[in-house]
Amino acid sequence: MPEYELFYFPITGLGEPIRLAFALGGIPFKDTTPATDETFNDRKAALHPYLPEAGGMPILTIDGKAFAQSRAILRYVGRIAKYEGELLYPTDPMEQLLCDELIEIAEDMRAPIPATFAIQDEEEKKAARAALVAEDGKVAKWLRVLDRKLGESFPTKVTIGALYSWVVVSILRQPTFLDGIPAGHLDKYANITKLPPGNAVADRLWVQGKFAFHFFSPGETNTWGQQEKLRFVFCFCFSRFGGFAGRAATISAKIVLFFRFGGVAGKAVTYTRHLWG
Repeated sequence: MPEYELFYFPITGLGEPIRLAFALGGIPFKDTTPATDETFNDRKAALHPYLPEAGGMPILTIDGKAFAQSRAILRYVGRIAKYEGELLYPTDPMEQLLCDELIEIAEDMRAPIPATFAIQDEEEKKAARAALVAEDGKVAKWLRVLDRKLGESFPTKVTIGALYSWVVVSILRQPTFLDGIPAGHLDKYANITKLPPGNAVADRLWVQGKFAFHFFSPGETNTWGQQEKLRFVFCFCFSRFGGFAGRAATISAKIVLFFRFGGVAGKAVTYTRHLWG
């Protein structure tokens, strides 16, 4: 088997669907971030000198040969990774088309979000994010499109299309990551909350002891540390139990994350896992 190494930041983002696709398929890979490799920036520049210095992420190396463009990488992994005996990127042309459509809808939905991180004033930033998910907002428009599409052609298995859209939607759910987006704003989208990767990510990776990376990392090498464990718990709780659990989880997040202590976080995660068991 080739040796795979993924270069990306230690956050949920464009690299996360790729990480999850590798993990769901049981394909070993090295997850390289600035937190795990002090030479990260130098190695990245050497791998892809033609990419902009501040961009060009993620990068995947296959036996040392580098490739860029996140969705191209995801499709490659989807062609080799299987979940429950099915390729994550199906071979049937119509199923591929649905995968690609879900990916592109989710990408259009994600596209307006990064600009909000450049806003310096916190209140202005929160207002800008709230506007994105308001009835006439740019993100809300694509949420409606995604929900309608899922109503017409709901994926019955885990694919890279369902996975990519699930990750983007999960970003919109993460407590404290996108301050300003109202809690419960996804409740109205019944089809979105049923996307299949939620259960697959938690069930498969938890059983294997391979936690879902930057939604739920087993170590302290990611940006958000132990708080991120709780974020994944809340995201999964929302995906499995629906809107009420999502609202309850948001409230719990505000209470538990206030303490910022490992013991409290660990107990909360253990208790929540016991409830699901």
